[in-house]
Amino acid sequence: MKAKRYIIILLFLSIISCRTAENEKSYQFDENGISREVLENYLERSITMVYFLMPDYVERNGNYPYYRDDIRMIKETGAKFIGRAIYCWGGESLLNNTEFWDKARKIVNEMHAFDPDIVFQACLFEVITEDVNNVPVPEWVFNDFNLPVEQRNFSYDAMLNDDGIMVNHWGRSSVPDISKQETQLWFYFLAGSYINVGCEAFH
Repeated sequence: MKAKRYIIILLFLSIISCRTAENEKSYQFDENGISREVLENYLERSITMVYFLMPDYVERNGNYPYYRDDIRMIKETGAKFIGRAIYCWGGESLLNNTEFWDKARKIVNEMHAFDPDIVFQACLFEVITEDVNNVPVPEWVFNDFNLPVEQRNFSYDAMLNDDGIMVNHWGRSSVPDISKQETQLWFYFLAGSYINVGCEAFH
């Protein structure tokens, strides 16, 4: 019995020691860059959690029932980098929904209140559908590109390659041509919107 007690005590002390060492690791970086040590610390605590910041819109199939379990898992595992937490793959008019952005921001704020070092990754994927025609170009996008402000939506056709490369690549969706200014406006809009809800990494 004494031997078992000693083993339990040693295991307990080992767990405490590991947690103490983990708490002493640095996750600090700024606009000047990130050190190799801090980068490796984040990599050790990285996890892919697709749609984590948009649980009500998982593949547009409605509410995801395990959302609170995911939050609990992040908190209990000490995850620091949440990959693919939010992105758009078609169905672009969803981005017009203010509740969509408010919910993502609320989740980020909740997690940062628990651990301000958590980094959320958003994805800028190489796909557009004709639904982009329903998304207005915000004034700040025009301003940041030094373009005249006008009231219009993004143009699907204006993002397509002139030679038909990757057009209708996935049936009714295409790979936008990044050399087109309209495509640059689109990705800038996506990136800025994700940053505004608290994402600090992109894929």
